[in-house]
Amino acid sequence: MGEVKGLYEVGHYQLALQKLQSSSLKQQHRNRLLYSLELAVLYDRLGRLKKSRRELFRAAQLVEELYTVSVSKAAAAFIVSSDTTEYRGEDYEKIFIHTMLAMSYLGANELQEALVEARRINLRLHAINRGHGDAQNRYNEDAFARYLAAMIHEVEGDVSSAFVDYHKAWQLYRGEFKIFNDAQMPRQVAVALYHLAHRAKRQVEPELRQQLTPAERQRSTKHAEVAVIHQIGRIASKEAREFLLPFDQQVVRFSFPVVVARQVDYGRSGVMLRERGEVERFIASEQMLNLDQLAQIALEDRRARLTAEQMTRLIAKGVMTAQVQRKFGALAGVAFNVYAAATETADTRSWSLLPARIAVTRFVAPEARPLDITVINNGVTTAMHSLRLQRGELRLYVSRRGS
Repeated sequence: MGEVKGLYEVGHYQLALQKLQSSSLKQQHRNRLLYSLELAVLYDRLGRLKKSRRELFRAAQLVEELYTVSVSKAAAAFIVSSDTTEYRGEDYEKIFIHTMLAMSYLGANELQEALVEARRINLRLHAINRGHGDAQNRYNEDAFARYLAAMIHEVEGDVSSAFVDYHKAWQLYRGEFKIFNDAQMPRQVAVALYHLAHRAKRQVEPELRQQLTPAERQRSTKHAEVAVIHQIGRIASKEAREFLLPFDQQVVRFSFPVVVARQVDYGRSGVMLRERGEVERFIASEQMLNLDQLAQIALEDRRARLTAEQMTRLIAKGVMTAQVQRKFGALAGVAFNVYAAATETADTRSWSLLPARIAVTRFVAPEARPLDITVINNGVTTAMHSLRLQRGELRLYVSRRGS
């Protein structure tokens, strides 16, 4: 996967696909979910959308299947190491299957299908968190999913539903979701909510109005707009942190996965706008989701469960080592202790080709006049569009380049 990730980062998606398809990952039953997830991203970047969706739907089915996997089968592998079990995916990975599907459909202008997947994001999140019982997972609703659904509703003319989702997105970005977005409140969410409230004849909180500049409040509610969704970079990988401790004539190895926060200087992402006969101007994107932060926090939120699982496994290995020593002698006990410690490795598997950031460029565009836009993703031009917008229209685009 190191080679696959390297090729992906420089945009050599076809070579990355070939490398993935010839890798051992394809043959490993315990990694079949990971294989479908990684394959789906590469197909998407190559514009092979039907194949990408097929793999994402397959992944979604596997998630359901693995949720009900045989307990006895899992327990047998669990005694050896957590990474010998079949990979079930992190919670945010299960959710992002539907985010990827929504963006895939949106990029193909299949709005109803995109809306269905956007809706599934928070429904699936609620189901996952119910399954954890009393566990306190901070990732319990997705503000970007709400914003995505709101924009689709607005495109389809469903102003009332758009208002509900814009309002919820605004509340989430101001509240608990801000830890997944560098504490940033995207201004475009507040602006969109304010103007849609006027169209829907709905009341909004006074603080919303206070957040906006006079120019943002006074512009026409019937303006035309363009929104471009950017997928930027590649998500941070899991790494193993481990240490050894002597305990009761044995050596115990602790090994646990972590996601290390990164300071990455991504190139600019946004849109170069050119009206016929006018000077070009660049409009920068706003960050909507930091997946590095999401992955790091989600892993920390299940640290207690991971620790409990590891302690159970270490106790079982300790008992087995003592039994081997009593039955076969000290040398055999030492050998089994070495084996037990060597196999206690952190599970660092993850969906490694997810983007590191999701950003959106949204801007007011001239109506009924020719307009050229150049989409820039992480410093690289990814698409060029010539368009003519009608009054009140919101046009949505998805930039597919991941790096």
